[in-house]
Amino acid sequence: MTEEINLEAFEAKFLNRDFSEAQSELSVLEKNFDKNFYLLEAKGRLCLATNKTNEAFQNYRGALKVAGEIGSVRKDVLVRIYINCSDISQKLGNPEQAKAYLEKGLQFEPEHFLLTFNLAVLQLNSGEEFDAAKNFERCAKINEKSMESWYNFGLALLKIRRFEPAIASFTKAIDINPNYMAALNNRANAKKHLRKTSAAIADYQLALKIDPNYVPALKNISSCFEIKKEYSKSLNALKRVAQLEPTSFDVLCKILCLERQICDWSRNPERTVILTQKIIELSERDHSRPAPSTFNLLNLIDDPEFQLRATKNYTRAKVGEILRTPFIGYKKPKGKKKIKVGYFSADFHDHATMHLMIKMLELHDQNTFEILAFSFGPELKDDAFQNRVRACVHSFYDVSKKSDLDISNLARELELDIGVDLKGHTTDCRPKIFAYGVAPIQISYLGFPGTLGDKNLDYIIGDKFVTPLEDKAFFTEEIIQMPYSYQVNDSTKIISRKKVSRIDEGLPKTGFVFSCFNNNYKIGPEEFDVWCRILKRVPKSVLWLFESNHFASANLKKEAKKRGVSSSRLVFASRKPVSEHLARHKLADLTLDTFYYNAHTTGSDSLWSGVPIVTKIGKSFPARVGASLLSAVGLEELITHSNESYEDLAVELAKNTKKLAKIRADLTKNRAKKPLFNTKKFTQDLEKCYISVLKNQ
Repeated sequence: MTEEINLEAFEAKFLNRDFSEAQSELSVLEKNFDKNFYLLEAKGRLCLATNKTNEAFQNYRGALKVAGEIGSVRKDVLVRIYINCSDISQKLGNPEQAKAYLEKGLQFEPEHFLLTFNLAVLQLNSGEEFDAAKNFERCAKINEKSMESWYNFGLALLKIRRFEPAIASFTKAIDINPNYMAALNNRANAKKHLRKTSAAIADYQLALKIDPNYVPALKNISSCFEIKKEYSKSLNALKRVAQLEPTSFDVLCKILCLERQICDWSRNPERTVILTQKIIELSERDHSRPAPSTFNLLNLIDDPEFQLRATKNYTRAKVGEILRTPFIGYKKPKGKKKIKVGYFSADFHDHATMHLMIKMLELHDQNTFEILAFSFGPELKDDAFQNRVRACVHSFYDVSKKSDLDISNLARELELDIGVDLKGHTTDCRPKIFAYGVAPIQISYLGFPGTLGDKNLDYIIGDKFVTPLEDKAFFTEEIIQMPYSYQVNDSTKIISRKKVSRIDEGLPKTGFVFSCFNNNYKIGPEEFDVWCRILKRVPKSVLWLFESNHFASANLKKEAKKRGVSSSRLVFASRKPVSEHLARHKLADLTLDTFYYNAHTTGSDSLWSGVPIVTKIGKSFPARVGASLLSAVGLEELITHSNESYEDLAVELAKNTKKLAKIRADLTKNRAKKPLFNTKKFTQDLEKCYISVLKNQ
């Protein structure tokens, strides 16, 4: 039977939440009506209200079956069933079925707000951001006063990296409700992506004015303060989050790392290690919280097994269960067909990565390889490095405004043979691009010194030092061993001819100059203890450091005093263009390497400038780069294995002028003969690796 029945008594009881009386009303009606559409819908609604989910589902499906057989029913009731069936399906863990019910309902009521909105929410949560954006936009047109529609439209746009339209959409929501904290927070996030850091801070502050304890804004404003190097403000915001949410694991780790950024070593070093290990352990158990960034942990613990665990944990949080879709029908290049290699990075500009590899890009064999660059970093028309990249690659794609899935699809359309991730888990990384898949062979190289813990990456490029084969258990990728150092270098890097003196750089006229131009976060109390002992053992010597930020400089001076060394023996260098930095580097006598996270680009800069490095080889990738560089330039005698031998060698070289002079002369000679700075040889070796893995595919 399909006729409408009198449900007024039931509706009255149901609205008053007198469910037992409502059931009595339905029981009376059931005696006279069997399989009535409206009665089944009412029974379903009552079951749902009394938490009888399975019975509700049965009644709703019974009603839909009747509606399908007869066809003539009220649309508003039918739509209500589809909405409730969708809700039940979602609760039962079947989002695809939930979407199907909503899509069926929209066939009857194409402009129904709630059907459209709920479908968009499901699409947004399942990674269908483009479809979600379209449906939230429809909702905003159906009801222009719906701040939730404008807000979620903005969220979908943010996910597909349409930042300007996202800002406009969030602004619509804020116009409707000026106290909409989530909209203020996400509008700020969009501005941050556009590198409008000050404007983003202003929006975060508006949200925090409404609620000073609003955690998302506190976390995000902290990252903006970090970008602006306002570290005390950044730390204060994070410490507030830690008070509000003691289980925010990413925040707890970030606090430890920011303390290292400003060389605040007030925590006991052993306690820091124990705390870091505990944070990762808890984060591995509790997946409801953001996982700590692996990159932030590299200079805290030199342990490849721990770093593997931490990076797997971070990858799980960032990538989830996404698995690369197979490249069905892929055919290896044969004959004269070129091998297509795509490099993916946010750093195709004046950045350490390009300082190292720009010449390699220019030297790739254009007869054998077709090189493509996929840039999701800034577009800089006046940047010399970006202009060089654009000039030497076959195609340069600015994909900064594309979603991860769109970038994957573009790479697939272009039929890449090999995709190279130059970012890993560093700033501005986008690991989902490689999770979706860009090529049948995917390689991690240069940007991140360690495993990515991602089964979607096939290989990592290393060497016998940074990726020893006996450590392969600590890498989820297969290891490609370069014959010398994994690190590429530019053999044409220009050293400025501009004259620079010790006085110009604030150095004393006489006395030995130890240098370390690493970012200050790489400096820990362990190596600083050794450095201060070295300064004590070498009278009138100074330690020349790069000034990452004034907080670090002030703290390092305090730490020197604690160790009985005058703060005047620390000299700080400001940032300069690469060619000028290389020229001033020549003023140093010897570079002292950091321990857990060695000098990487700054290490090869030192050697290119003619300044030898004393390093201590560690256990994990970032702690073994110094040894890799020294071996490839023929100075293995500068690789040490303990704090004591490191200290003694540095002191010996400072006092034995003949020995140091010979080493410097060897370095000058080796730069031209040894493989570290032979970019052409490196490029050829790398191309052989590419060809080899293709053959084994």
